[in-house]
Amino acid sequence: ISYYRQPGTNTYWGAAHAPSTHYMWFGQCDRGMALDTPRGLRHPRANPIACDVNSEIYGHFYKYLAERIQCALPDKRLVLMAYSSYLKAPRTVGRFPDNVQILACIGQPMFAWNDDYMRDVCETYGGWNRLCAPDKRAIPYLYAPGAGTDPIFSFLHGYCMGDFLRKTETVRDPHHYYPCFGTYPVNSPLGGYLQFRAAWNPASDADAARRDFLMRMFGADAGQHLLALTDRILTVWRERYIPRISKGKYVGKNLRSIQQTEFDCYYGEVLNEPTVVAMERELESAGSALGDDPLRKRRFDIVGGRFRKTFEM
Repeated sequence: ISYYRQPGTNTYWGAAHAPSTHYMWFGQCDRGMALDTPRGLRHPRANPIACDVNSEIYGHFYKYLAERIQCALPDKRLVLMAYSSYLKAPRTVGRFPDNVQILACIGQPMFAWNDDYMRDVCETYGGWNRLCAPDKRAIPYLYAPGAGTDPIFSFLHGYCMGDFLRKTETVRDPHHYYPCFGTYPVNSPLGGYLQFRAAWNPASDADAARRDFLMRMFGADAGQHLLALTDRILTVWRERYIPRISKGKYVGKNLRSIQQTEFDCYYGEVLNEPTVVAMERELESAGSALGDDPLRKRRFDIVGGRFRKTFEM
């Protein structure tokens, strides 16, 4: 409590999860199933699947915590996570005090083209919103495993960000989101650029931003080949992978419900050998078209190296 009474003080976690020291952050608990004790089991399981088996426990605790914080520190707002085994909103808890806002760890922009997936994301945000004040909609915690290191997923994450933000506009906080693995654009500059362009303006044109980045960074000749490479990624993702996602595959499957779906079949089946060979050809052609500019060559070493490492998987 003494820490949160000090305006202007912050820590890594405070900076990552709370917009300022007017907020207090609580979460996350990756070991949620540890609450499956005799005491924990006395809480109702309104829908005992992995992504909300502990929601009632957390919901009652959050309400208890918020009421006491409101008395002790009336000027503070609580940022409380919805995550893992308490991802879904509880059903047996009354409305929270007005000092609560939920940071909901669900939402991979790269799946924004699947209607079932987006319906589940919006229902999750909306479920928590019903427990909070009308002006405190859920803050998206955009979970994106692999997007910090895999250039394909990072590109898809950034390219689809605008679609995701537009489709969740009515159920999410309009001013904040937490980018999770997207905070590492140095590992995939194109994905980071697209992500933050869309975050600044969700209505921006992802194709125009992609072309702008590639042409500026690598020149017109090499940029055309990289455009062709990313076109192939988008086609494979949209036509081969997205249709495989269904509610039965990703909801409540296990504690990895924040990740939503497995990527194994993407590497093993969707990203097949002929597709990889075609992408490698475009990458090689881009490298040959760079000219003598040392800065463009250095940029390409970084970006091209990431793609080659992925193609070897």
